[in-house]
Amino acid sequence: AAASATAINKLKIVDDPTLPRQERINKVVTLIVQKFVDLVENNRLNRVFYYKEKPRKEAFAQLLFYAIASSYCDAADIGLTAEADAGVGPVDFKFSDGSDSVLVEVKLSTNSSTVKGYKNQLDAYNKAERSGYGHYLVIDVGKLGSKWTTLQAIAAANPEYAKSNKLHLVDGSL
Repeated sequence: AAASATAINKLKIVDDPTLPRQERINKVVTLIVQKFVDLVENNRLNRVFYYKEKPRKEAFAQLLFYAIASSYCDAADIGLTAEADAGVGPVDFKFSDGSDSVLVEVKLSTNSSTVKGYKNQLDAYNKAERSGYGHYLVIDVGKLGSKWTTLQAIAAANPEYAKSNKLHLVDGSL
């Protein structure tokens, strides 16, 4: 699914060498996240999150994101590591160029740790990996409830944190 989606949906990445490396990586990661959201919401990739009309496990969504991101990282000459672990547990994805990195954590709306993962988990990963940017993708496959509103409230109450740790809601519903 990822191979056909990325082959059909090219991602134009324009590098700005005047920016610091970490900001350049973050721009590429932001484009990849936006393309992932677009593919899920507008190109029917949401269908693969389900088996017999029930949401698959979170690991499946993470593997799909990895497969899509990997294709685009190759084109942008950015390293991608899944399950990087600098000591506090594995972050889903670490995009890097040398010592500069940007992190991505993927959660399904069905995960009971969706809310606490944004502030606690992503913050710990950022410190351990010495990353200046993080992206937190919440894929809504049901049971979202008030989780997204709570996440937005956390971001609003911590504007400096939210500036470098972006929230993304992906409509993965059927």
